[in-house]
Amino acid sequence: MSHNVNQIISSLNNALKKKSSICVLPNTNTSISILKVLYNSGYVAFYTATYNKGKPILVLFFKFSLSMTPLSGLKSVSNQGKRVYWTYSQLKNNISLSSLFYIISTSNGVLSGTQALKLKIGGEVLLQSC
Repeated sequence: MSHNVNQIISSLNNALKKKSSICVLPNTNTSISILKVLYNSGYVAFYTATYNKGKPILVLFFKFSLSMTPLSGLKSVSNQGKRVYWTYSQLKNNISLSSLFYIISTSNGVLSGTQALKLKIGGEVLLQSC
């Protein structure tokens, strides 16, 4: 899973650096889970599944609004050599101390940090905003 997450982060960061409103990702379950969190958090306007040269891809469109802080970039927290797991209390402490956006893989699926706080669960921290 971490290889897919790193590929997703790289694609998203490249699009954000170029200030592009469009990004293309491979159509995998991990990509879809992360895109759903970004969409529900308001960073993605919409996304669609399509094919390019016979391969399934996801095309997403970033939402840039004045009312919310745009994503400046994402970075991986967990990797193959070192998985980072936070309990509910660790998640609560880390989110309350910073204004960073987290995506966490929990027993209830892939969620944003604030969604995990509402459900009072922890999990593996996949990525965070820069």
